[in-house]
Amino acid sequence: MKISQRELVLAWGTGLALLLALTYWVIHPRLAAWSELRNYRKAVAEQISYAQRLVDQRPEWVERMDKLRAGVDRHPADRDVTADYLRQLERLAGESKLTLIKRNAQKEKTFGDLLELVIDCTWEGDLEALLRFIYALEQQPTIMDMEELSVSLIAGKDGQLKGNFAIVCLYSRMPPDTATNRPALHPAPTNAAAKTAANPAAMAPVKPSE
Repeated sequence: MKISQRELVLAWGTGLALLLALTYWVIHPRLAAWSELRNYRKAVAEQISYAQRLVDQRPEWVERMDKLRAGVDRHPADRDVTADYLRQLERLAGESKLTLIKRNAQKEKTFGDLLELVIDCTWEGDLEALLRFIYALEQQPTIMDMEELSVSLIAGKDGQLKGNFAIVCLYSRMPPDTATNRPALHPAPTNAAAKTAANPAAMAPVKPSE
């Protein structure tokens, strides 16, 4: 049986198409897996690079943290400082002519050896009073930062503003003094015992005179 050139070309084309289809069917899943693996490697490389930058910056962050710890106030371990910070906040607002409508202190939060007290405030006043208050906060020896400031105009009051802000107070606690609660190993002598120790002859029996 003689195969014509046309049939040979058709058979060759069909075989090539089947080969390409088979190749695509086998290689395509692997190409997808390789692409996913390449993306994963790229993400891991970026994470490693970011972690390395953090490691390289560690001395700088340690120095900044040490300075921050040195500047925070230290309070007794059992003292509630909420009232103290509220009074300080009221004083600064009064000196700046800023009216605090509401003050709501959140629960104290602990971050290692540092503690945070957030006071949510609603305020009213003009722009100058607000700026004076912000400047007064920056000048405080204690760490009191303003966050989440919102400002809007008061309808019907020319130049008067209102809004909200949060005051973040950062401080630490002094370790409890257990030495004052520890019982004395050698109790202090009474007055009589002290006199006896100072003059042992006072305890000698008195010999009656003949």
